[in-house]
Amino acid sequence: MRYSDIILMYAEAENELNGPTTEAQNALKRVRQRAFDAADWGTKVDDYIVEVSGSKSSFFKAIVNERAWEFGGEMIRKYELIRWGNYSEKMKETVDGLKKLADDAKINTGTAPIKMYWKLDESGNFIIANPDTRLLAAPDDTWNEADFTQNLLNSGEYQEWILNDWKNYYDGPEKGVARYIFPIPNTVIIESQGTLKNDGYRFNQ
Repeated sequence: MRYSDIILMYAEAENELNGPTTEAQNALKRVRQRAFDAADWGTKVDDYIVEVSGSKSSFFKAIVNERAWEFGGEMIRKYELIRWGNYSEKMKETVDGLKKLADDAKINTGTAPIKMYWKLDESGNFIIANPDTRLLAAPDDTWNEADFTQNLLNSGEYQEWILNDWKNYYDGPEKGVARYIFPIPNTVIIESQGTLKNDGYRFNQ
């Protein structure tokens, strides 16, 4: 567990108990400052903290977002979403975001890259010309191109993995319910001689 995790836990707990107090705000600020140059703290940190501290709910959303940015790739997000009770909601947001990227690519709107332009520099390092912006063409003929957001479409329709692979993460046994708990193994149920069942988990649906 990293120290930033403890600080953000404190900010979250303080907000739950007492709202976005000065202590909660300072804790969030302490973590967020690390993400930006000191020259940008006025807008990216101080103004942001003031903006999100208008209510308990808005501050909580800021904590949810900050933990996503701070712990990206550290394999804890799923369990936090379960703890907060918004796992299904966030999975649906992901799917809706993928569909929006696909829609923009289909009609050539938005700013996300339709194609990525990349090359190896003189040291052999992999570099991308447009990691998060759209370019109409490569900067020059030394760049390679690769399809990007248009790969979200198959013959003009959403890829099957967008439509179905994510579905149980937000519409499991019923709409808006996600199956994030594993069922009790069948051998354990048998050995319990009728004491344990999976009925409450609705895994037979």
